Amino acid sequence: MSKYYLLWYVPLIISEACALYCIKEYNISKNIIFLVGGILLYASISIYLSQILNGIEDISIANAFWNVSSNLYGLLIGLLIFSEDLSWSKIGGIFLGSFSIFLMLF
Repeated sequence: MSKYYLLWYVPLIISEACALYCIKEYNISKNIIFLVGGILLYASISIYLSQILNGIEDISIANAFWNVSSNLYGLLIGLLIFSEDLSWSKIGGIFLGSFSIFLMLF
């Protein structure tokens, strides 16, 4: 079995990060272009996920890796672009959630 399916995580992660940004920006600006962009980017994720599942049979492993990355870039987008604040309980929750999903991978 080829490991090339792992390369499909790159456009999946980029698409979801951009979709998160678009949806958040739409909520702030109410510009419909951001909403449409977010919807289209989220729709494109199904293409990348289907390619990943061609290379791996276990959807829980595919989704676990995706969730770990989603937690991290969602956190970075919120902090760096939208200047959202983070309490210690939120930091702990993100760490524990990411760590538990990381454990599922091994």
